[in-house]
Amino acid sequence: MGDDNDIDTLASVAAAVKLHQLNIEAYTRYRQINSSHWKAENTHFSGVQVSLSF
Repeated sequence: MGDDNDIDTLASVAAAVKLHQLNIEAYTRYRQINSSHWKAENTHFSGVQVSLSF
């Protein structure tokens, strides 16, 4: 197999804070995809998730 079929790479960092019933999570991820059949449009993405528990 050639170099264009290598295994992809994923690096991720996340942090979370829980305050009683409120949970806030933030993350950032970097993904490198080496494939001749499938290419990612975005290799870096970040997000925030907020949840409330009852």
